[in-house]
Amino acid sequence: MHYTAHSKYFWLIACLLPWAILSAHAQKPEKKTHITVPAIYKVDTDQDKVPDVRDQCPGTPLGVKVNEFGCPPDTDGDGVFDYEDECVTVPGPAKNKGCPWGDRDGDGITDDIDRCPDVPGTKQYYGCPPPDRDKDGVIDPQDRCPDTPGVIENQGCPEIVTKQERETLEKASKVEFEFGKWTILPKWYPVLNEVAKIMFKYPNAYLLLEGHTDAIGTEEDNQILSENRAAAVREYLINQGVEPFRIESVGYGESQPIDTNDTPEGRQRNRRVKMTIYYRKN
Repeated sequence: MHYTAHSKYFWLIACLLPWAILSAHAQKPEKKTHITVPAIYKVDTDQDKVPDVRDQCPGTPLGVKVNEFGCPPDTDGDGVFDYEDECVTVPGPAKNKGCPWGDRDGDGITDDIDRCPDVPGTKQYYGCPPPDRDKDGVIDPQDRCPDTPGVIENQGCPEIVTKQERETLEKASKVEFEFGKWTILPKWYPVLNEVAKIMFKYPNAYLLLEGHTDAIGTEEDNQILSENRAAAVREYLINQGVEPFRIESVGYGESQPIDTNDTPEGRQRNRRVKMTIYYRKN
């Protein structure tokens, strides 16, 4: 085939043009995409590599290991982070550095609410012992005279009877009855009247009558006898004008002897109605 000079140039251009176009396209620089990160996403106050916008614990000390949310571990789940928790595996309040509250004095009241953590006390007094203002050995809740020193027998109040009055009560305690009965022998009326006078003198006082017998007879009979004899004395004093609510009577049968039951003298001592005047806590 015969080509003219123009034809040769045509075919040369046709062959080289695609290559030139491709080369020009290949040499064209690619356009780069630039993303601008807002400054707020770069702020990391505690330098834990968790930005503040995502950091749920932004105040974590430098160097403490944190999770993806910027918080340190809390092994026992008590809300106190391990780096601050002195009892990492045992839950406790933050006020006690992550440890449970103890009970140093063993009174059942934890130290956080115990006002006397080193002295056993009661819940009523916030872990402290009940007070004793007058220092008489009778705590205020049981002391009828909390500001005046007294004796235990009188509920913390001073002794309410004189020496002579005590002797009268001791004498009256030996009151005698008809044999096997609870009828008071008349010769004892005068001394029982003196007991009534003592009760009138101390209108806020109470009288306890405790009946006792010797060991002659059965325990059951003696128990009944002691109760009835104490009740008989109570009834006599009430008849003299002493208010019933101020006198209590009980019986103990032969259970509390103060002497032997093997002699007449001992048995006589055991037969008694003990009398005790006392104050009662309001």
